[in-house]
Amino acid sequence: EDERLLAIVSELGLKYWKLIGIRHGLRDGKQCRERWHNHLNPELIYGPLTPEEDEQILTFYSEMGTKWSVMSQLLRRPANLIKNRYYSSLSKKRDRRTSENSSCCSPRSKKRIKRGK
Repeated sequence: EDERLLAIVSELGLKYWKLIGIRHGLRDGKQCRERWHNHLNPELIYGPLTPEEDEQILTFYSEMGTKWSVMSQLLRRPANLIKNRYYSSLSKKRDRRTSENSSCCSPRSKKRIKRGK
């Protein structure tokens, strides 16, 4: 099934997903596109993310927000992998960092100074 999709994509390119789905026969265009971008694209690296990549994702997220496809191009990883990694564990890590950094200086930790009239 994947070999068939690879052959069709090499013939038609990455633009005509509806036609690719019709030619494939077992998947529709959207499914073919998702399979390609998340599992088969030879330009991407698959497998576990490294701790360094986790740090890069956190940095990218703080700079550009949820632009997963841009991050995908920069890291050469599937956008879906990056998004899932962020929401499954990195967002919690970011939240912990934020709360640790702000707890020392939060408005509640500062004492109010009474000013006399």
